[in-house]
Amino acid sequence: MAKNPYEIRLDILRMAQDMLETDRNIQNDRFHQKLDVMRSVKGADTSELTSFIDKETPPMYTENDILTKSQALYNFVSEDKK
Repeated sequence: MAKNPYEIRLDILRMAQDMLETDRNIQNDRFHQKLDVMRSVKGADTSELTSFIDKETPPMYTENDILTKSQALYNFVSEDKK
């Protein structure tokens, strides 16, 4: 059964969100690895850890990020291949 344009757009939005979620999970894992290293190093005090957390915590993606990513995906699949 063929999908209508709304279903295709929804699929692309979901794909974009999944891609952003995967990227954020990777960034989050790296952040926690660095944080664990800092905690294990002698002399890493609370203020250093707090500063690191404040500056380096990966931001959550936004609705605009999802729309931008989905537009890029949509443009890719709808390009005229000549």
